[in-house]
Parts: sequence; structure tokens; C-alpha cells
Amino acid sequence: MKTADRKNLIFLCFGSLFLQVSALFDGTHPNLLYANILQIDSIEINTWRNNSVVPGLSRAISLDYHYSMGLIFWTDVLEMKIATMHIDNMLNINEDIVRTKIGRPDGIAVDWIYNHLYWTDDVYHHIQVSNLDGSMRRTLIDYGIERPRALALDPNRGIMFFSDWGSVPRIERCGLDGRDRQIIVVTDIAWPNGLVIDHKDERLYWTDGALFQIKSSTLDGKDVKTIIKDVKYLPHPFGIAVHDQYVYWTNWEYKSLLRTNKYDGSYVETVQRDLTSPMDIKLYDSNVQPNLGGNVCGYFNGGCSHLCFPTSPWSERNAKYTCSCPDGYDIESDNQTCTKQGGNAQLIIAEHQSISRIDLESLQSDALDVTGLLNTVAVDFHLEKDLVFWTDVTLKGIYVSYLSGGLLSGLGIRKAIISEDINTPDGMAVDWTYDHIYWTDAGLNHIQVSNLDGSFRKTLINTRLDEPRAIALLPQEGLMFFTDWGINPKIERCTMDGSKRYTIITKEIRWPNGIVIGTNLCGNNNGGCQHLCLPVPTNLNSAGYSCICADMFHKDNKLECIKKDPAELVKDEL
Repeated sequence: MKTADRKNLIFLCFGSLFLQVSALFDGTHPNLLYANILQIDSIEINTWRNNSVVPGLSRAISLDYHYSMGLIFWTDVLEMKIATMHIDNMLNINEDIVRTKIGRPDGIAVDWIYNHLYWTDDVYHHIQVSNLDGSMRRTLIDYGIERPRALALDPNRGIMFFSDWGSVPRIERCGLDGRDRQIIVVTDIAWPNGLVIDHKDERLYWTDGALFQIKSSTLDGKDVKTIIKDVKYLPHPFGIAVHDQYVYWTNWEYKSLLRTNKYDGSYVETVQRDLTSPMDIKLYDSNVQPNLGGNVCGYFNGGCSHLCFPTSPWSERNAKYTCSCPDGYDIESDNQTCTKQGGNAQLIIAEHQSISRIDLESLQSDALDVTGLLNTVAVDFHLEKDLVFWTDVTLKGIYVSYLSGGLLSGLGIRKAIISEDINTPDGMAVDWTYDHIYWTDAGLNHIQVSNLDGSFRKTLINTRLDEPRAIALLPQEGLMFFTDWGINPKIERCTMDGSKRYTIITKEIRWPNGIVIGTNLCGNNNGGCQHLCLPVPTNLNSAGYSCICADMFHKDNKLECIKKDPAELVKDEL
């Protein structure tokens, strides 16, 4: 659509219904974007025309945008997520890009030069960054921070500003890599709710919800000025924006949007009233996101394998940029290449619209770079082939992508391997020895198998099934286990070709949703233990188990359990 045509109204006819869609932003007039809890709206400056941009939200708090890409981002603290949408999206189709390990993301900011997304989290007490699609997520600051809220970025200078309204309220600045932190405002501040940079005058403005004021300073926190301090107009200010000679802010108490002169606070004017619950506000204009010095990381990402950030102007490091790694990765000696941490055991979790993994040693988590998930239920993987498989009961299919860092995974690309004649694939399991994939279908009441690419599909079981759900494999023994939670709930066992079915559990069972086969490292001889053989992490014992003696016994050097004498028992009691 050409710029000159973007004001035109478009009529789409669906039978007797007409859908009128208006392209709101043509670049000729600046707009104020603001989060109004249940939706994101815009107000065209000068005409004051109000338009709905993103309707149907739950509790939108913070927002930002990428002007040249035409993307808008927002946080939802009720659904605990970050989402995005193209601003010209007439059907209002949005995508969740961050859904895992996120508590209350009160602040969000877009780096329009290096194409990164930053956000604060008041629950996890940290500031994180990712690519614009939510991939390569990294925790930048998680120490010396209590209740982080607002964010403002200056990518041209490589600076991030953030506010903290914890026990020591303040505003800090640091590099876009989270390093070289400096406290720049710590006096006459209580609830610094909103931050904005005035690029024209090179000043930082902020709202204070407890002190009923708006203040500004230079970008190093000097020359602090009180723009306006008035409980009448600022009983609880939150978001803030600057345009020309005006500063704009949202007001929780009066549910309104106001503005005043940004230099002296003269002539307060109500721009919009009777709003639902106005939160963050941003000026949507090309001048807000200038590109003055170019990208110091260059076209090749500075040679960094993952993340590249410019260093702060006051950094003592000689380099103009630094390479960083997503959480769960380590930087190698070349200071450019990231590798996955260790070979620790991991949990892979399906969370409806995302798939994440948790390192069981470090407890670090990250989301896999796959998009377009609607209702993921079952997930499994093939470690040797670096593949992850999942079922989606809304899309009615089985999909595959790379498990760790492949090119297609980095682009969020997935492949459907089963998309026809499938209804409710609640359960799935990968045979990593013979390279097959098995799945249950509660809608069609059968269990099927195929090659990993979906070829040579075969129905193994389609009789005496009510609602098959979970499935687990033991390839070395040629056995398959599956659950059925129909009228007669049960767990069955059969060979992996579907023959020799045998019901093994029917009592004290109702909804057998999950099933897993544990590996017995102790073996048939109880690991050589005389009493108890118990599993332990391999970093504690390379064998993966430990021999333990029962109470009233102790273990000698030969792993034998010897009954304690009465004197030892008395000593234990003491």
C-alpha cells in the first residue's frame, strides 16, 4: 500500500456484513500510542482523533514500537506475556513472543538500531533483552535491583535508562549490554513510573506517582528541573511522552491524558478523558527513533555468534561493542562464540503457545525459537539428530524443528510432518533407537507410528480404545506403554508393533494424563548395594546411584551394612 493511499477506508464484504478497516498511521501526523488496559489506542495530535489499534487485550501495561519495521510491542501483566503485531495489520492478528519465566513486565523498550527488545520484571527482579521475535533471551541485570519499572533507550549512544521504585528509589543508566551502571537520580524521587528521552533537547523526563510531579535532567542526571508539581493534575501519573514543546502523561486517578509545556509546566490541558485505565504512552513519530551513527556491530553482527551490543560511552573497554550470549550459554575464549552450557540434564516443557527448556543444574530456562504454536500438548525430542517434535491439538498436526540453535530454528521455522487425518494428538513419543515417532489420537481412537519425517504411516492399535492419551517407549526392550482415560481408565503395555497387548493397571486410576519410564541404574543386582540403591545426580556420583544402609546400620569400606552397636545408637540420639 502506498503512503498516499493509507488514509483510504477499505470495505471487506462477508455476505451481508461489511468490515471497515482504516490504516491509521501514514507518517504525516504524529500520534500518541497509549495502553488502555483492555486495548491499545492512538490519538492523532492536532486533530485529536482517537482510534483503536489493538483491541481485545487483558491487562496491557507497557508498550513500544519499531517505526521502520512497523511493529508494535506490549506487555500484558494478567496473561504474563509480551506480544507483537504489525501496525498495519487490519485483522488485528498478534503473536506472543515471550511467555516463559515472566512475572510482571511493567516496562518495555525497543532498540530500533540493533533490533533488540528490553523489558523489566517486578516479580523476577531483573531486566532482560532478546531479539525482536523473543529469541536469544538474556538476563542483563538481576542484582542490586528491587522493583524495576520504566525503561528508555538511546541506541545511538548505547545507553539504557531504567527506574527502580524499591527501598532506594532511583534512576540508573548503563550500557545496552547491562554493564557500566551509574545511579544518576536518587534524591527527591519515590515512584518513578515513566521515563522518556527528549532527543531534540537531549534531556530525560520522568513521572513520579508518589510525589505528584514531572521532572527532567540532562542524560547524566545533572541540571534537574521540576516541570510541574501539582496534586490536582498529577495525583498518580504513569506513562510519559514528549513532542515539540509539550510533555504528555497518563493519569490513573482521573483516567485521562494530559499535557503541559515541557519547559515550565504552564497551561495544563486535558487531551483525552473518560479512559478505562490509561497506562504507558509513546509518541509514534519517525523523529523519536533517529539513526545518527549507524550500527557499530555492522552487517555481520560484529562477528558475534549470538548477541552484539554497543558499549557505553563511559566504558573503560576499548572495543566499540561486546558479544554476549543468551541465558544458558557461555562465551568462548574468542569472546565471540557462544556454546551451550555443559551437558546437564534438561526438562523440555510444552506450554500451549511455546516450548521451553530448563537446565536442571543451573535452573536457567529459555524458550525454543519456534513460532506459530497455538495449543501444544505433547513434546519429545531426538537428541542425536538435534530435533524437537510436538503436537498441536488446535492446528491438528505434529511438527518438528531443530532443538538447539540450528539456522531454521533461529528463524522460528517449523515443519509439519503429520497434518492430515489427525484429530486430537494428545500423546507422542520418539523412538530414538529406530527413528520412529508414535502418537495417540483421542479423537480417532487409535495409536499410529511413522518415520521421523511422517512417511510410512501405520495404524498399530484401533480396537478396545476409548480415549488414548499418554505414550512412552522402551526401545531397547521393544515395549510401548500407553494410557486410556475413557470409561474404563487403564494403562496398557504392548510390543512396539502393537501386538501382545496387556493391561497392567486398572485400579486407583482415573485420568492418567502422563506416563514416563525411568531408567534403573542400579540394575538387576541392586547396584551391588546390600540394602538400598538410590539414584543421585552424576556430578555427585559418576555411577548415578548411591548405596545407603537402613536405620540402625552403618556402611563399612566394603559397601556392607553392619548393625550399629548400642554405644553408637546412643551417640546418634545425642
